[in-house]
Amino acid sequence: MELKGEVTTGLGKGKYYMSKKLYQEAFNKKIGFKPFPGTLNLKVDEKTRKKFEEKGKTLKIREVYEDEERLSNVDITPCKIGDIKCGLLKLEFTDHPENIAEVIAPIELREKFNLQDGDKITMNHTENINREKFREKATEATLCFIIQEGETLLIKKKRGVGEGLYNGPGGKKENNETPKECAIRETKEETTVTPQQIEKMGELEFMFGEKPFMYVHILKATDYTGKPDETEEARPEWFKTDELPYEEMWPDDKHWIPKMLKNEKFTARFQFDQDGEKIQNHRFEEPTF
Repeated sequence: MELKGEVTTGLGKGKYYMSKKLYQEAFNKKIGFKPFPGTLNLKVDEKTRKKFEEKGKTLKIREVYEDEERLSNVDITPCKIGDIKCGLLKLEFTDHPENIAEVIAPIELREKFNLQDGDKITMNHTENINREKFREKATEATLCFIIQEGETLLIKKKRGVGEGLYNGPGGKKENNETPKECAIRETKEETTVTPQQIEKMGELEFMFGEKPFMYVHILKATDYTGKPDETEEARPEWFKTDELPYEEMWPDDKHWIPKMLKNEKFTARFQFDQDGEKIQNHRFEEPTF
């Protein structure tokens, strides 16, 4: 279902409230992004808005206090404008009539779409992809990090997804391999060494646009046999564990690798733009493995 609206100037209160630190944290936890400090205001048809909210998923924010002030309870309907994930807000405290919709996003929507008052825009529901459905559609793979004596073995990919970037060795699972079997095979193929004393640390889900892309098992090894050597696929290189080259790695790595290095287990989903270049939002959950 879609909801059409006409851009209009708001009252300026959205910027004030969306800048509140605890509000930002609450929104990030619920919808997976910290909102840009401000809302996009749209004139909409009241009946269509109500149907849009009823048919969509509802996320609730309740009892948020900051500086002894209770902020407005909020119902959020996840949606998207173009390929940008957004949230349609229904606020407990508002000075707007029902025909004015307030929309949040991780970026400034007016600037992104070059919007002026009177411009028309359309919101659509986001597809609700649960974990089981996601993993049926995504490519399953592994990454393995060998960590020993304050150093971590990374590879610089020479071809394929992530070419030119540093990461742990890994790749797609084959046939009925377990994640551990896949990690051992891929690490040996890319570095000529065999990881040992392997422990699973995390599960990552990657969306490119609205499409499931990869489901990746993260494993850590504290020992290995053999000597790292360059292969057709990658060039291995040791780095000090506290000086990893995050600027030459995937943009999500800096969010979850520190958790792995602190022996924290995790599950996370990262949503990139359609080209797989920029993170639009992400969220961590309690691991169930």
